[in-house]
Amino acid sequence: MRLLVPTNWDEGLIAPLSKMEADIQIYGVLPTSMTGSGGRGPDIPQLTKEQAGKYIKLARSAGLTFDYLLNAPCMNNME
Repeated sequence: MRLLVPTNWDEGLIAPLSKMEADIQIYGVLPTSMTGSGGRGPDIPQLTKEQAGKYIKLARSAGLTFDYLLNAPCMNNME
């Protein structure tokens, strides 16, 4: 089984996911990004690039995969 799980950047999420017998892929985005986030800013916890890097390393060390989202901004169909 393969699971794609959005992250809330809570390190407490990693241990339970790593114990599941599945291919777990976590995905997320920082609250500010050059390409946009695809989510509402207030819904994304505030954290630094360094904190995100630490979280991603922790997830990888637990056997999880992490994908960083690159959502293009909407330009009213002028892309």
